[in-house]
Amino acid sequence: MARKNKKTKKKGGIVGEIELGRLPPALGNLACSVFKDSKHAGNSRKIYHNQQGHFFGEGPFVEFVGKGNKGRLVLDFGSGEVYATLDHHNSYRLVV
Repeated sequence: MARKNKKTKKKGGIVGEIELGRLPPALGNLACSVFKDSKHAGNSRKIYHNQQGHFFGEGPFVEFVGKGNKGRLVLDFGSGEVYATLDHHNSYRLVV
């Protein structure tokens, strides 16, 4: 008998807000520099590349992976918002 294909519930999404001080240290340092330069999206990629971690992506979203894969930051250049993903599923909008 063929297996029934169960639909899996999609996990994740933006579930709330998190304060900068509550981030793990590896992400916190990265977040500070991201916040500082999110207003100047034009020339900021060079700055981020020199921080601890790496960034991926082109266009309106750039994703930063904290040192030791301790989490991710996604910067939306369109709105200037920064989102942090700490547990691989749920994202939090960063507030200062």
